[in-house]
Amino acid sequence: LQLQTSLASAEQRLEELDQNELRQQEENARLMEQLLAEQRAKFESQLKGYKEAVIAHTNSAKALEVELEKVSEAAKKEQKDLREEIAKLKKEIEKAKKAKKPEATVKKVGTSAVGKA
Repeated sequence: LQLQTSLASAEQRLEELDQNELRQQEENARLMEQLLAEQRAKFESQLKGYKEAVIAHTNSAKALEVELEKVSEAAKKEQKDLREEIAKLKKEIEKAKKAKKPEATVKKVGTSAVGKA
């Protein structure tokens, strides 16, 4: 009888230990889920910030690209205008040389040349 009582007591104690271990595992699982949820929220927040930064940089790069295109077009136009002005000046110089007047000189005024007699 005493062995049966001891056996029943041991079995009850084993059952209690099993229940305690099960509760501890459930608590650990709950805490792990909570930690993972917090980490996920933090990660998603950081990711959102990174995405916004990438969008801002992309928009900035696009704006710079547009500005660069404008500057490039302006430079091309200025280059064309300068070539036309140089061609015009060369023609005026040739015209002055062909006049073959000893007193003919070419005087530079601003960006254009004027023949002087």
